[in-house]
Amino acid sequence: MKTLQKTAALILTLCLLLAVAPSAFALTLEPSGYVLDVSDYAPAQSSETGSIGGGYGLYTFDDFYDLSGGQYEDYRDAVNWWLDCGVTNGGVTWDYFGVDNSFARYELAFFLYRFYNITNDDGLWLYDDFSHNPLSGDTNWKFTDAVYACRWSGVLGAYEGNSFNPQGIVDAATVCDSLFKVLTWSPEILDQETRDMIETFTGNPYTETSTYVCASFPEALVAAAADGTQDPVGFFIAQGLVDPEIDANAPLSKLDAIRLLYGICQGTGARTADKWALFGSENTVYDYAEDAEISGETFELIGNDASDEIAGTSLIVAHDGANVVISDSTITVDHVTEGSTYQLAYRWGEAMAVVAYGEGTVLTIKDSEINWLDTVERQHGGFFPTAGAAIIIDNCVIDRQSSGMCYNGTLIYKNCDLTTAGTQTGRMHSSDFFSGVTVYDNCTMNKDGIGEDDLTPTAFNDEAASLYIVDSPYFGNGFGTMTGVATAYAEGSVIDATVTGFTNNTSQLTDVTSYTYYDCDITYSAGIATLQKEAKVDAKYIDCGEITLGDGMANGYDITIDGAEFGSYSSMRIRIDGTTFSRPLNVYVAPGCELIIEVQPGTELPEVIQDTAATMDIRSYVSKIAYPDAGYTLPNLGSVVVRTVDWNG
Repeated sequence: MKTLQKTAALILTLCLLLAVAPSAFALTLEPSGYVLDVSDYAPAQSSETGSIGGGYGLYTFDDFYDLSGGQYEDYRDAVNWWLDCGVTNGGVTWDYFGVDNSFARYELAFFLYRFYNITNDDGLWLYDDFSHNPLSGDTNWKFTDAVYACRWSGVLGAYEGNSFNPQGIVDAATVCDSLFKVLTWSPEILDQETRDMIETFTGNPYTETSTYVCASFPEALVAAAADGTQDPVGFFIAQGLVDPEIDANAPLSKLDAIRLLYGICQGTGARTADKWALFGSENTVYDYAEDAEISGETFELIGNDASDEIAGTSLIVAHDGANVVISDSTITVDHVTEGSTYQLAYRWGEAMAVVAYGEGTVLTIKDSEINWLDTVERQHGGFFPTAGAAIIIDNCVIDRQSSGMCYNGTLIYKNCDLTTAGTQTGRMHSSDFFSGVTVYDNCTMNKDGIGEDDLTPTAFNDEAASLYIVDSPYFGNGFGTMTGVATAYAEGSVIDATVTGFTNNTSQLTDVTSYTYYDCDITYSAGIATLQKEAKVDAKYIDCGEITLGDGMANGYDITIDGAEFGSYSSMRIRIDGTTFSRPLNVYVAPGCELIIEVQPGTELPEVIQDTAATMDIRSYVSKIAYPDAGYTLPNLGSVVVRTVDWNG
């Protein structure tokens, strides 16, 4: 499988390269214990502490020139932790970290939101100083997920009145106060205004079952803070986690904020508690809280017709660390819909058919037939591993579309026939959030199914999610959409991909999305990638022979980079080794954005065509502010660099 794309003319060359070929290693995905054989180009660990998946180790202290020279050596450990902990994985640019930058309140909100998996499940509570509407022209819009989650949980609230002051510079007192609230979290820290808002937006009284914050601080530290009455700065100083000489009220630089967070938070990355997914026994047909082995059973959850849908009910739920194996069975779900009028499905999973949640829970379905019929696709049906759990689908035939939602869980398809049957439309859709991981290992997937232009599958990687495609004959829709610090990896697979979209609409300016194709047969029939909203992408093509390029996107380009927003710009770096393109690349790069192609010595430089006379309408609304004379139409005048670089060493 892994040499399908190699021609006889390459055999001698491959033999000569064997001595320097990448080694293989066995990647064990916890908590499932599933072993995936991959090359050393694959991401080996999560960017979020204690998880598998994401952009861990993508960049280090030594990658940034403004940190070199010894002046900031005392920050080395803190910076490397910062790049690994799932909050961010890059600098302001590819080689500039931003040592002179300040540290804003929105950045603290992002840290709390990502590192401790704080979520907001009860609505959007707008501050006066920024809007949630992306069309408002308010550049603070992208901070809303993190800011509102922190407001809902009570760990970081308003600055003054009903303003958040997202660009305001934080001090040590604010950082320590927020972390102390995470450490001692209980529903009582929510003020009455927040409780009233929960009731207003949900129509239900606030209850303690709405708790989702659960930090894994050391027990001794939790015990020391148990009464919750200490001064936060004094408490962390007494615990030896903060420098006694610190000026608690002085504005923090970026580096000093990172070192402060590092001192308190290293080793305390948290998954969510089991309450992340709210499933009651009254809403679950088959509930497994203990180990179980089931064989030859029929599992059904079926409404009579579309007008008689079953709302908010799950068919199979495993939790509380149970190891459940279902084999030689039939699972059928029909006419199931979400049970909430305001459904954040990827956080609640209320309408998911097959669910596993809770640290250490593993649900395996093998040698079985799975029929989704008229279930709600995408975010309201199918498989939902969350809160540290895993679902393994082994040697199964899946009829019609299936949605997989991995929110801090792992979803694995192994030896599965995902080509669909009968007259039903074929579509696999998996969405990964935070440290969610989806794996396709030796699966068969069709391109079009029965429906017109219905590609299989689609993947959405968000925050620190990871996607692995290994030895699968076809993966239809590229890497779908990738945001934040997500990572994707494909090896030994035949790839016939549509355009991958990259965006950074809710993340910090220093996030890098990365993907790697290794030893794959690749066709881009309709373009490679489109970048928006200050996306930053690091892509690698290694030993993939000749990549076949089709006609490009509707605008004629193979790559478009038009993300000029929030005072920052999109950038894509492509690294090539043992790979060429079937024709010149046609690219559009907006002013301020950049495309960098770095080719390993011995590999042919690709030809890149940038028609500088061309213009394009930009979707990024802030471009109108950045270029008022051009409005939404910008010329193809961004930076394009093609060079030979030994990026392996």
